Amino acid sequence: MYVEWPTALELARTPAQLFALVVIRAIVESDAVTPQLAAFATAIGIGNLDQIDAVSLDTGDDAPLACCSGPATTMYSGSFPLLC
Repeated sequence: MYVEWPTALELARTPAQLFALVVIRAIVESDAVTPQLAAFATAIGIGNLDQIDAVSLDTGDDAPLACCSGPATTMYSGSFPLLC
């Protein structure tokens, strides 16, 4: 959670969402999937790097919940503020 007076913004609900957020922000920052980023994604278990990259072209680092996987995504019906 990111807190700045007077608001709080939820960035991720699970470690997987947090790591995916790191990945999409890195893609946006470097404007590409670098070999180092691909290795990092593999090491942390992100298997949809191509999908995240494609979505980043349309949304920047504000990716939809659909990019996330796991049980938390089936329980959450709202829009997630950032990448999972």
